[in-house]
Amino acid sequence: MSRSDSLLYWQQQQASIQGMMLNPEAEELHHYEQQQIISCLPNLSGNNVLEIGAGIGRYTTYFASEANSVTAVDFNQNFISKNQEINAGFSNISYQCANAINLSFAKEQFDFVFINWLFMYLEDDQVEIIINRITQWLKPNGHFFLRESCITDSKGNPPLKSTASDAQHSHFHSHYRDPQFYLALLGTNFYLVSQGNIKIYEEKYNNPNQLFWLFKKKIN
Repeated sequence: MSRSDSLLYWQQQQASIQGMMLNPEAEELHHYEQQQIISCLPNLSGNNVLEIGAGIGRYTTYFASEANSVTAVDFNQNFISKNQEINAGFSNISYQCANAINLSFAKEQFDFVFINWLFMYLEDDQVEIIINRITQWLKPNGHFFLRESCITDSKGNPPLKSTASDAQHSHFHSHYRDPQFYLALLGTNFYLVSQGNIKIYEEKYNNPNQLFWLFKKKIN
């Protein structure tokens, strides 16, 4: 799927939790997922946070309530606008409507980078480029949190082949990679602090492959 096709697909989704998670049970999933993920994050007090793929702000609100500043990025202006509406009471959030592959920030600008469900929509070389850039953007000892669908989609279904007939499938042209792909890319410049799986997906769909990792940047 080209970037323009991907953007059009997401622009057709509602600026809602259901539209972002592509699941009619999204409210329940979001509730339990958010609780678990937040419990695994480092202390963000005084941090400058970068959230890539922020969407409507499922996590932006928490970051803004805890951190010094939040930069929320998404390539869908509809999602960004909803995020701004939801978080209008915060003055410490800056928004960018941009494709992740085109982002540019100063070296060692952020203490914490958060990505939740993004890399599966990108090609391998794009993932590598973004990880290399995150390494530059993070301060020494800064943290990077990554969550992805691995092996299967969120409901535990095997991936579909990317063909025209798949276009109505909620996750067509997604890369449900082996988790070792991410661990290998990040192993050079990061320590693995913790890892796990999102329990609500295992409970509801018998899917243990909704995985997350918390990394800490090495000091060279």
